[in-house]
Amino acid sequence: MWAGKSPVPREELIKQVKGVDALFCYLTDKIDEQVLESAGPSLKVIGTMSVGYDHINVSQLKKKGIKLGITPDVLTDAVAELSVGLLLATSRRLFEAHQEIIKHSNHNISHRSAMCSQAAETKEEGKGDRSEPLSSSQFNVDSAAVCMTSHDRAGTGQKGPGR
Repeated sequence: MWAGKSPVPREELIKQVKGVDALFCYLTDKIDEQVLESAGPSLKVIGTMSVGYDHINVSQLKKKGIKLGITPDVLTDAVAELSVGLLLATSRRLFEAHQEIIKHSNHNISHRSAMCSQAAETKEEGKGDRSEPLSSSQFNVDSAAVCMTSHDRAGTGQKGPGR
């Protein structure tokens, strides 16, 4: 077992895999014929902590009758959640607002609407330009495509800064 914080050096992997029944590896570990030969005939299964398996010589595993376990879809929801989070943070200019707060440590931002942003709305097929504001219950994005629009601010005919 490798206890280091960095990936297992290849020479160490080849040395420690001798005689094991199972191997748990990471994307950084190249599992090729050399590693499999070093493991010997006792190796029956390999599990990789990754969705992909490009780092593993699958044809050699088949020849040797070694089973392979991967983690498909393990990150699908997390990637979707982070994507929505980044969309919201970007549309609400949170990164810029954070920089302004740091820059003006006394929180005296020069213009009140300097950090105004566009509102997120849903648009449904066949409803033309009609759109509804997003509610907190609509963050299950599977059911609606999210688009950005700029609103007329308080009926003045002016749109938010930069629109």
